[in-house]
Amino acid sequence: MRRWFGRAGAATLVAAALTVAGCTNDPAEPVAARSPATTAPTQGGLLTVGDWRTPDGRYARTMLIGGRELAIEVSDWPFGTTPTPEQKAAADAFVAETRAANAHLVNEADVLAAGYVPWEQLGHLVNVAYVEDGAVLDPAKPEMIMLDREGKVAALMFLAADNTAKGPQIGGPATVWHFHPWPDGREQCMYPNGLLPYYPADGVCPDGFLMTDRTPEMIHVWMREHPDGPFATDMAVIDHEH
Repeated sequence: MRRWFGRAGAATLVAAALTVAGCTNDPAEPVAARSPATTAPTQGGLLTVGDWRTPDGRYARTMLIGGRELAIEVSDWPFGTTPTPEQKAAADAFVAETRAANAHLVNEADVLAAGYVPWEQLGHLVNVAYVEDGAVLDPAKPEMIMLDREGKVAALMFLAADNTAKGPQIGGPATVWHFHPWPDGREQCMYPNGLLPYYPADGVCPDGFLMTDRTPEMIHVWMREHPDGPFATDMAVIDHEH
């Protein structure tokens, strides 16, 4: 059963992830039913880790991982909200279908044979054709694959439609997406829909390309058990720098 969503336009891809996840406890309305607040995260030297709200009223959680990697989780539901039975069923079905569709990807050789190429972050490989195919959350076509220290497939990564699109929460609060601000508050030249960094030789971002201070939203599906669940953002369990 297919569940993927259309991606507006075509383009390329994105920097990857290291964060922390969570979800489960009080049922609540989506943010759309609430009055939005716009409190920004506090930064200065070290990041103040905590919850805040985006300008469009979504819940957000800012994290500093391993003292170096900044990530922001976003959700239409407060963090800790228990998914409804229908939402949990949808999340579980997507995980099962995704794992089944990618069970043939066991190690790096399998991933390379499937058309993925190494990405600039260690242990991440990307399939540019899947980034450009116009689909979001196609279980059989994750845009990126993440390997563990032994070169085994640990998790898959799916990207949102473009640099500022909301990732569809098919499992409600069980499916929390995240993005990464570029380091040091800088802006990065990106291909037109903001999914892939572009590095112009002359240092000038071409007309029609995008200058942005963040990656697109992304979500993981783990191919093995993870203490924070199958959609966990936290990648410390396969951190190649530790």
